[in-house]
Amino acid sequence: MKQKFLTMLTLLLALVIGVPATLAETLTVADGTNTNAYVPIKGYDFDATTTRGTVVYPAELLTDLVGKTVTSITFYANENYTKTNPPVISLGVGLSESETLTGYLDFSEYATGGPVNGKSEMTFELGTHTFTYNGGNLAFDLKVTTTGGYMGNYYGTSYLWYGITRTGAAYTSGAVRDFLPKIGFGIQKEYDARVIRRTAKKKF
Repeated sequence: MKQKFLTMLTLLLALVIGVPATLAETLTVADGTNTNAYVPIKGYDFDATTTRGTVVYPAELLTDLVGKTVTSITFYANENYTKTNPPVISLGVGLSESETLTGYLDFSEYATGGPVNGKSEMTFELGTHTFTYNGGNLAFDLKVTTTGGYMGNYYGTSYLWYGITRTGAAYTSGAVRDFLPKIGFGIQKEYDARVIRRTAKKKF
């Protein structure tokens, strides 16, 4: 009984400190089943440090992200990564004046990441480089900094908006690509710790 009381007390103290508490949730954009080998970065060329890709998400697709603090970025392959020597990829983040691309965009590095053996997600944890999105065309620039084993295709959508085919959603391997990869924004969500505390009490 004493141990149970101490466990409950520890939990409640953890929830009370730092009101409001923060938990993570994911907002997914371009959640399609089409596949593309090039976007956001060509996985078959992970064995070269010259491999690079830039992709821009139009502001119209990101209305649900406005005002949210982004803590991580995830891209999704259509199969699990099977190599034991994954590459290291640098992720730059910035805004683009245009919804379309004719070349690469240079941004400061926000995170490094890459594929993980046994998983289909390629996640970049932003750490101290979290940012609040306040509108605009959001762009990502990816570069291989340490080579590794190749990866296949990514899930996403053809670049369509209001039924019109548009050109230049991404620029990879020296060419324009009409594809938007599925992307998951890890966003910081705030909860009132007092509400969580009341819920925790009911479980004991």
